Amino acid sequence: YQRRVHGTKIQQLAANLMENSVPLTWDKKWEGPEQANVWLKYIVHRGICLHDWLARDIDGSLLKSPMRLNELYRPGTFLNALRQETAQRSGSALDSLVLDCTWGEGQQLSKAALSIRIEGLMITGVKFDGNKLAELPADGAGLNPCPVCNLAWVEQPQEFKHLVQVPVYTNQNRETQLNSLPCTVQGDHARWILTGFAIVLDP
Repeated sequence: YQRRVHGTKIQQLAANLMENSVPLTWDKKWEGPEQANVWLKYIVHRGICLHDWLARDIDGSLLKSPMRLNELYRPGTFLNALRQETAQRSGSALDSLVLDCTWGEGQQLSKAALSIRIEGLMITGVKFDGNKLAELPADGAGLNPCPVCNLAWVEQPQEFKHLVQVPVYTNQNRETQLNSLPCTVQGDHARWILTGFAIVLDP
């Protein structure tokens, strides 16, 4: 009986791969692209990147150098760990901390007990130069790079008149939202929100 069940599972796995679809057992371990060949490519890429993360952690440079959240299998888990470490360093209650950021090289959050630099973020539907969002021209690309993001968990986030919270998703499918980040806009906030723009880790 056990051999028959094992054989059936292998047959189902083989059938999925022949159709280039991700087997359900794989998808439960890590939710990624639906195409098996792309899923495997992402898995290998992240595995290689994590070796680099580990090396930088060992030599003490991890939190001092720019990071790419799309190199992680579970970026949300990393952000939660950063929140817990911030709470320990600052003595703040965990649920009192909110995610905040500044944009661009050399920009810092002055009240942050622990901050990191994130690069490689992309924004959909608009352009963002680090100072303000801008509408796309008719022939503009739908996906545009963001400046370096200086990210931290803080008790008192920045308060500016023209800030909007932009949702951050793992990819353009927008199935998994990680959090939101503040960006500056000009004009009517509601109009900008209705444009449906978002920040994504993976294009």
